Amino acid sequence: MFYLIALLVVGCSISTDALLPGFYCGNENCYDVLNVNRDSSKSEIAKSYRKLAGKYHPDRNRGSPEETEKAEERFKIVAVAYETLKDEESRRDYDYMLDNPDEVYRHYYYYYRHRVAPKVDVRLVILATILIMSAIQPVETSARCSGPTNIEKQNTDSTSKKRDKYISAWQKYREAITYLFTQPKYRIKASEIAKERGLLPLKENTRKGKRRQVDKQEAKEEEDAIIKAIIEENIDMNNKSDEL
Repeated sequence: MFYLIALLVVGCSISTDALLPGFYCGNENCYDVLNVNRDSSKSEIAKSYRKLAGKYHPDRNRGSPEETEKAEERFKIVAVAYETLKDEESRRDYDYMLDNPDEVYRHYYYYYRHRVAPKVDVRLVILATILIMSAIQPVETSARCSGPTNIEKQNTDSTSKKRDKYISAWQKYREAITYLFTQPKYRIKASEIAKERGLLPLKENTRKGKRRQVDKQEAKEEEDAIIKAIIEENIDMNNKSDEL
């Protein structure tokens, strides 16, 4: 099947980097996003994710619209990084991508396979990969062989409309997350998943007095952030959770 995809490559070769925009953590290294390295254990990755999820969670970043949007974007990337590295198979594929940046078609295939399987027939995954890469390849080949095109200018003209649609969709998405978070059924299930991952319960602080009260409040906020993050991981386009 990989040979079938490879046959799509004609003319000039495609210039590729280890990091693929729009896939995994985009132009960032997922390990760097979580402040870990390739030798880090699952527990170390989970610990770093928990810390960063609490730091960038939208409910804990109520500054200016620009700051809030920046925190939301960071929170999403952190969640994607953890989703990529928590699973051994997904992490292995990601490491392979970092080590073999030239095998771009293989990386697209495995990325989509992890994202949609086992819900979608693998043949559809292959078809989607072919269609996407068929659309990308002529543009990149043209840029490599003939120099600049008008594609970037056309993309710039539609940026504002896409941004407006994205903001509207993102607001509805956040509302769906908040609603599911208030439902006991989803909170309980998300808590169970968090415990299975070792994210909960949080370690209790033994200090006394006012400082302990502050710590308890921070712990509650962090626990809520973890539960919301898990709900968000599993929410689908119909605002329902796949696992919950």
